[in-house]
Amino acid sequence: EKEIKEIAPMDTKDSSVLSSSRKLCRSTVCASLKQWRLCGIALLSAFLLVLLVTFGIFHFRHPASLRAAKKGTSNALVDGTVFGTTDKDKKFTTGSAVGQEKVPFLRCVPTGYDASNATRVEIMLLHGASFRKEKWLYHSENIDGEEKIYPQGMLGEFCVSKVDGVSVAVTVLDLDVGGATAERLLSLIRSVYGSEQDRNARLVVVTPSASGAFVVDWIIKGGGGSANLPSLSSIVDGWVPVAAYSVLSNAQNIQAATQTGNWPPVLAVYGKKDEKGETSTELLKANYGIGGTLVRKKKIKNAHHPAYLDDSGYFVSSVLSFITETVF
Repeated sequence: EKEIKEIAPMDTKDSSVLSSSRKLCRSTVCASLKQWRLCGIALLSAFLLVLLVTFGIFHFRHPASLRAAKKGTSNALVDGTVFGTTDKDKKFTTGSAVGQEKVPFLRCVPTGYDASNATRVEIMLLHGASFRKEKWLYHSENIDGEEKIYPQGMLGEFCVSKVDGVSVAVTVLDLDVGGATAERLLSLIRSVYGSEQDRNARLVVVTPSASGAFVVDWIIKGGGGSANLPSLSSIVDGWVPVAAYSVLSNAQNIQAATQTGNWPPVLAVYGKKDEKGETSTELLKANYGIGGTLVRKKKIKNAHHPAYLDDSGYFVSSVLSFITETVF
């Protein structure tokens, strides 16, 4: 006869413990699921909000005209304030200039920069082959680990509301020096500043190293001026080449082009330790214009090829003096 084993019924106390455990388990699982659902909804909402804001920025943003050297229609897209700064008397913005190509820029406008002021200046800063626009945020007098004397580097120091009665705004551009032509530079100037037909400020172009080839090409091509490429002096009021090596192979062409007509004054800068920079400066002075009177030379002591990085303060003050004493 098989033994039939009966399972003793669970007592009341054990039953209630099991029931409570099941309820606790169910409530914990439900709470966890609820939290995950809430997190998922929050993340999805945030993602949709980001998409909506991004779409609004790119879809509805319009080109903003810069108060600049060439009053007219500008194709510069201004994105907004670049960064917080202790320079409270200056506004820093970033954007892109759209002409033949899209060129990113940084811009500084001092407080009180008056569009109707006859003593306004726009400085356009380009860069050489080894750098980008952000290099103009450097200043040799700033010391690592200490509070910066010039929070926005040379860009900030150039940007002044009044220097000998002149108000100066600055635009730094990432124009690629590969394939440097006058047409590309002209397109960039027009896209940033608008048409040159109504000029209410002076434009000074600073071209370190390889970027000098843009202006050299313009000198050679634009001597007499044309509809497609007007004369350099009709657009640019001052040129500051820093060790423009492109002069070395174009001295005779520069001389042939500049013996007649009007040409903007030049401040040719080079570092004492840059032999080719000194040679190109001497050739430019000897061949640009008649008698070398249009070219002022500026040697920076103990400086190398990118002389403006070795003594930024002296470079900035030299350019500003050139503007107040020669451009005006």
